[in-house]
Amino acid sequence: MREAATRNRGLFALWIAVLTLISPPTLAAAQSTHESALIQLLHSNTAEARARAAELLRGARSDEARDALVIAVRDPDAGVRAAAAMSLGTMGGAAAVAALAGALRDPDLHVRAAAAAAISTMRHRHR
Repeated sequence: MREAATRNRGLFALWIAVLTLISPPTLAAAQSTHESALIQLLHSNTAEARARAAELLRGARSDEARDALVIAVRDPDAGVRAAAAMSLGTMGGAAAVAALAGALRDPDLHVRAAAAAAISTMRHRHR
């Protein structure tokens, strides 16, 4: 499992390195494609893949990414919910705030903590 995670991080780092060599218009299209793939990965059968996709969507700016993360905050797996909450904290918007407010009542302590941290991040970013 650890080897796969290390390999995935390496592939992601390589992908980012390639993206830095691409011109800005092409980079925007590549980022959009990458973001779309991550959104699709939020529907994976494995919780680990869904959680990683939610983590990698942190900082995304599209409405589609935010909407997908709002749904992911209600995932059956607590790890996915926590990762989605943290990513929503970088986005802002009424839908993200409402999802995080709901996550503050999650039965899992880690999800509640992630939601609280995400709300704090939003507050500091939008001062």
